[in-house]
Amino acid sequence: MFLSKLEATAVRNIPHLSIEPSPTINVFYGENGSGKTSILEALHLLALGRSFRTHLLSAIIQHNTPGCAVFGRLQSLNNNEFSVGIEKNRQGETRIRISGQDVNNISELAKHLPVLLINSNAAQILYGGPEIRRQFIHWGLFHVEQSFFRYWKDFQDALKQRNAALKQNHINLVKVWDEPLIMAGLQLDRLRSDYLLRLEPIFQQVIAQFDSLSHIRFHYSPGWDKQKSLHVVLRETLRRDLVLGYTSLGPQRFDIHFRAEKQPAKHLLSQGQQKSFACALKLAQGILMQVETERKSIYLIDDLPAELDQTHCEKLSEILHQVSAQVFITGIELGPLQGLVTRMDSRVFHVERGNVRLCN
Repeated sequence: MFLSKLEATAVRNIPHLSIEPSPTINVFYGENGSGKTSILEALHLLALGRSFRTHLLSAIIQHNTPGCAVFGRLQSLNNNEFSVGIEKNRQGETRIRISGQDVNNISELAKHLPVLLINSNAAQILYGGPEIRRQFIHWGLFHVEQSFFRYWKDFQDALKQRNAALKQNHINLVKVWDEPLIMAGLQLDRLRSDYLLRLEPIFQQVIAQFDSLSHIRFHYSPGWDKQKSLHVVLRETLRRDLVLGYTSLGPQRFDIHFRAEKQPAKHLLSQGQQKSFACALKLAQGILMQVETERKSIYLIDDLPAELDQTHCEKLSEILHQVSAQVFITGIELGPLQGLVTRMDSRVFHVERGNVRLCN
């Protein structure tokens, strides 16, 4: 499945965009502030209902307009087509449509548009907070494990109710919610652990093409001491949780640690290696999804030459070519991206003051 048409209205400094992208490589080049990243932002909005640059809706919607909209036409390899669209207004209201029908959940859009972003913040998966790594794992599970979303929702509901009971100092009610929390939490723990076991060898194959970083290993931390059952942990931490007003240990606290030579990888990798690491991790995640579901990710790569040197840009280009993914890449100049635009079916767009022009 790939985007055969993209339209956007009033997204940042883009008054109107209408393009028919290539099913493979799409390059957008132009000066800083011309609107290149806004195109990727529109795609991200269409796929996930939010920007990757800000949480402020007012910053996404073009000045002096009531709202913004993004529309896409998706086409499968056997030429089946359907449409997806999202509208947002300044009052915070959102309308989502799939094949002409209104839907209520952003998750329905995400199922159809598995988008992976590589930008200047990608390396935060190494040195940022655990929430970044949790989102990374949950993206993968959402797209490869049909049961994930149900378990995740059940767990979030149970955790919310248990935390509310803790704040009210209602011990009996806390214990009532322990069982559903444990049941869903253990299923999530199993899915996360298994997913990382499948992801790591693919990551090793990809990173070997980028740099000599094959010594990096994944270490999964489930969020509690697994020498004890989760039931025992919740019982032992009950008194502390009543004081805190929330559940301090459990599957919601999971994390991933990346280690090299028994040390945190973030302490050993250079800035360039951190960028290579982040790219390899996202590529591996997309490849795993393709292997297990026969569906391909769409890659959004913002300002590629600023993230990787010429040699690594060429290596990334080769990997993307191998997996036949649809890619949207931005850069200030076309020169450093020439290795990408020589690929078959690639398309080049020049962006200037919010206007987009096809060059080939």
